Amino acid sequence: MDRKDSWTVEDDLLLAETVIDHIKTGSTQLAAFEEVGARLDRTAAACGFRWNSTVRKQYEDTVKEAKIQRSAQKKVKIASVIPMRKDDAVGTGENVIKKHIQEVIHYIEKLEHTIKLQQEEIEDLNNKLAEEKSGKIASEDLDSLMHIILRAKEMGTLNKAN
Repeated sequence: MDRKDSWTVEDDLLLAETVIDHIKTGSTQLAAFEEVGARLDRTAAACGFRWNSTVRKQYEDTVKEAKIQRSAQKKVKIASVIPMRKDDAVGTGENVIKKHIQEVIHYIEKLEHTIKLQQEEIEDLNNKLAEEKSGKIASEDLDSLMHIILRAKEMGTLNKAN
């Protein structure tokens, strides 16, 4: 008994060719499933299921070749974007290293300056703290002296009364 919506050989071929084209171009299999689904009036999920359950097994070697081809295209694309001779690469590499070294030196100088400012601030705060401690001791001494004078007055007043 055949299903009304069963997959034909032509449908499988369209699915395989589309998926392999997408692999070669670096696109996703999902995009291929959506494209085939739109052409065959099926869902992307149905196309994905058919690919994974049946069709992929028949095209494993072709898929591997497509992946190798995609990888080779990426390498060519990268090489065309960055054309360099070896001597240029060395010179450029040296310049990059020099630039990074200068950035590190600048950063260290900024850190040293920050440390110096913080040390000065710490010294100022320590001086203020010492002054406050000294003032507190003087204040405590003054309070003690006032207390002694008051007691002496009280005692002197008491002694005069006797």
